[in-house]
Amino acid sequence: MDSWLTDEVKQLLSQPCLAISSVIAKKLNNRIKVIKQNMDERALTEYLVDALDISSLENVWGSVLELLRDQNIYLQTNVRKSTKENKTGADIGLIINRHIYQKKAQSKVRYSCLIQCKRVDINGEIGDFYHEVSSTKRTQSSLMLDITPSAFYFIFTPSSLLNIDYSLVPVAFINTGEECKSPLWGMGHFGCDEIWFPLLSNNQIDSTTGVLVVPALAVEAQDNKSKDAKLEDILPNCMPFWYWFSEILVAGFVGDPRKETIDTATNNVDFSVEITINNG
Repeated sequence: MDSWLTDEVKQLLSQPCLAISSVIAKKLNNRIKVIKQNMDERALTEYLVDALDISSLENVWGSVLELLRDQNIYLQTNVRKSTKENKTGADIGLIINRHIYQKKAQSKVRYSCLIQCKRVDINGEIGDFYHEVSSTKRTQSSLMLDITPSAFYFIFTPSSLLNIDYSLVPVAFINTGEECKSPLWGMGHFGCDEIWFPLLSNNQIDSTTGVLVVPALAVEAQDNKSKDAKLEDILPNCMPFWYWFSEILVAGFVGDPRKETIDTATNNVDFSVEITINNG
């Protein structure tokens, strides 16, 4: 199996996601506190895509690429942008290529997922969350799930609207509804030498909550009278971007290897992001 996917490698792969989430949370917090206006969802999506592109000035990989090479892991990205209208319900097609040689075997796989991006507004709501594509009269979640079960929503979230509760174990929780909490998934990831229980800085909270991931299946399961959604209502189905990417997606818990899905993720979305991981 994937013995190369060590805790150290997964932690390195999580770093760009944490950086992206932090920037997005700060952008949204600034809009709420200072300008008191909503930020354009498309601009946030473009930033996320540019940040993942190692050839972009916005890229957040930094020293991670060199540190991965120290682990004999080489990472490349390829980003394609399209101005055409898509009818798949997805903003981003994310494709993972893994080709790893090990002592007695090799691991070679290519798979993809579809992603729709949404933004939480200054009132803690996600406008048109259950959006219907006018040409089909169907929701975005339905269109994506018709193509692949590996479909998700990225929720751009201002951390200033969240209530963070700390446990005495290395995990923090977002308070959602009454008697309902959502874990922030393994906050021991950050570590803390000075106190015996985790206390997150504002920057760490931004890094964890700026981009939250929701399965499209959870969205499609809802029968709502309104097209809008409240942040507190979707939080129980969320996990942080860094955890989803480094612990779930790269590890192969989700992803669709079918050619037709990969073709859709490459050609029928606004942004196609391909990440290749190999060891020579």
